[in-house]
Amino acid sequence: MFAFDTEIVGGMKGNIPVLSIKDLGNEKYMRIQRRNYVRVETSVDTAVHPVKSEFHPFTTVTLDLSGGGCAMIIPEGQTFPEKGEVNLYLILHMQSGDSVYVKVLCKIVRVHRPKAEAKRRASLQFLNIDERDQQKVVRYCFERQLTLRRKSEDL
Repeated sequence: MFAFDTEIVGGMKGNIPVLSIKDLGNEKYMRIQRRNYVRVETSVDTAVHPVKSEFHPFTTVTLDLSGGGCAMIIPEGQTFPEKGEVNLYLILHMQSGDSVYVKVLCKIVRVHRPKAEAKRRASLQFLNIDERDQQKVVRYCFERQLTLRRKSEDL
């Protein structure tokens, strides 16, 4: 999906009404990323395990989370593949005080370091997540979004 500013230069009526618009050039197009789920910044305790034995299991925290995936920090010195799949264990601390445990198989979408001094990050996409677990993750994200909104309104 793209967004851009333009002008309507004409129109025609027929079976389907049509508007003619002015093309201002590709450099004016802005790509809009559409997500299926709301993504919130949150630090969720996470355990990462290999599907095979590509690396040693480790614990870390997420940077953000959605019903479709997450981004996480890769600890210094930790080996981690650039592609493939991993098992992820999330601990979601709900507002009710309950702790919810979610296990999900993830596809490694991207491993990168945004700045030279920053820690490495991995973007993961949830695969075959159980529908009930996905609902728990989405519920957690909405609760977290409400908490962040309240904090920003208090400032």
